[in-house]
Amino acid sequence: ENGVVKITDSSIESPYHRLEFDGKTGRILSLFDKTRDWQMLDQNSEWTLFQYVQEKVDSLKHEDNRKALFPRDVEMCNNSISCWNHHWSALRSGAHKNTECQVEKHDSGATLVLKWEAPGVDWLEQRITFFAQKPEIEFVANLKKQDIRTPEGIYFTFPLNLKTWKAKFD
Repeated sequence: ENGVVKITDSSIESPYHRLEFDGKTGRILSLFDKTRDWQMLDQNSEWTLFQYVQEKVDSLKHEDNRKALFPRDVEMCNNSISCWNHHWSALRSGAHKNTECQVEKHDSGATLVLKWEAPGVDWLEQRITFFAQKPEIEFVANLKKQDIRTPEGIYFTFPLNLKTWKAKFD
């Protein structure tokens, strides 16, 4: 039906997309684009849609976290030769535990709300919104970052089911 968003215990379906999720674990199982007849999510990926990841230097493979990334060589740096190590070993961790998984219905559509215990943050809330009148999907993450002073990064994965694609960076 045009303009209607349907909700079950494990899915949200707009006129444009169908999202399926596990209500106990919070894992996104499927994201289907109804207008393109396309399973958007790579269901063979170890990561799921919009999954939080903390990346750190693997201290079992590197004694000094900072030198693993940047083993500074003054002579090379003085000659504008990069000293960055692009082959360091990473340790990646996802969220530990889903503490809340619920769907909020509103006038414009519906939002899947996920709350997590995760490494590197005191709390994490993710919101995935589907709209009744437009084919957009909105992804919002709110978190309280812990004060970590060793090298780390956080990001969110989007393992899309793309047969062929090209990326351009500027």
